[in-house]
Amino acid sequence: MSFGRDKNGRWKQIRPIPGDNIYHQNGILETLNALDPLFYQAQQKNEIGFILTLLRYKKDQPAGWDTLINLRELYESFEKIRTKLRYNKTHAHFHLFIYGLIIEASEPYEVIANLLNAIEEKPYSVDNFPDVPNRVTKKFQPLGPTDKVSRLISRAKKHRVKLDFFNEFIDPKLRNAIFHSDYTLYGQNVRILKPREKEYSEQDILKLLNRAKAYIETFFKLFDNYTRSYEESEVIKFPEGVISTKKGQPISSAITIIREKKGLIGLKDNWSPAEKEGGCENWRIGHFIPYEIQLIAKGKLSLPKNRRERINGILSLLPDQVSHFLAKRLDKIKWLEKYT
Repeated sequence: MSFGRDKNGRWKQIRPIPGDNIYHQNGILETLNALDPLFYQAQQKNEIGFILTLLRYKKDQPAGWDTLINLRELYESFEKIRTKLRYNKTHAHFHLFIYGLIIEASEPYEVIANLLNAIEEKPYSVDNFPDVPNRVTKKFQPLGPTDKVSRLISRAKKHRVKLDFFNEFIDPKLRNAIFHSDYTLYGQNVRILKPREKEYSEQDILKLLNRAKAYIETFFKLFDNYTRSYEESEVIKFPEGVISTKKGQPISSAITIIREKKGLIGLKDNWSPAEKEGGCENWRIGHFIPYEIQLIAKGKLSLPKNRRERINGILSLLPDQVSHFLAKRLDKIKWLEKYT
């Protein structure tokens, strides 16, 4: 283990990570000491708000709209491609695009904002950064990452949590140049044209990029660890009046739904027999595989491993043509969607 806690509970580096650079290692340490307290305080202060944050509850949104899952898959895919490239201009372009992708990604900012909502005992929100009117045109437009981060830093300070690590790698001028293709590669340096001509040395880029990667990788690691901290199905009490069903029925508690090796994947109703007789309807929220929904309906709330992930892991080891052929065949086999 490369990182551990000191006697005061702060993260420290126990030993260097072989083959890693100092910017990435320092970035991991700073991000751990900034974000871990937010996750911990949110869980202790308002567990239902914390659980809704981990589940990224989006009301009646169906499957296939989870941008955090997409971000993780995109980041991991780009990293796999990049590591196979020779160190040349293509490699450099990939690095720059990954940097811009990390900064622009909205969902991690939403998660951090909802952690702060839980700490402050405010309601969970599906949109913590609504569009704002342009000062000139007055038309509404999305809030940029720099403004989002500024708000998060300001809120976190009230709880003695410093999110200043963001300032170590967020460079809005470089980000804009990347996505507007207003940059050039000159040797190992990067030159941007707008808003004014500026040149970044190889060391400048390495620092920004590796600190950005340290942030997103540590964010995912903490997110996974806190999700896995829910190992068994349990009843979660709701603060009075916090949440209700569509019909206005107050919810006093719910039961967590757990998947082996994954941890928390959902919540379901915990109505008493009297409440059910009174017309309270069954409900559930979370990220489920079709066969899991059948199991939940039967009362099973501690679910087995995701077999699709296991199958995909095996297929990834095979040549592309073979894995694609087998994947199509497996999709047609009904037993894959059943639990035996």
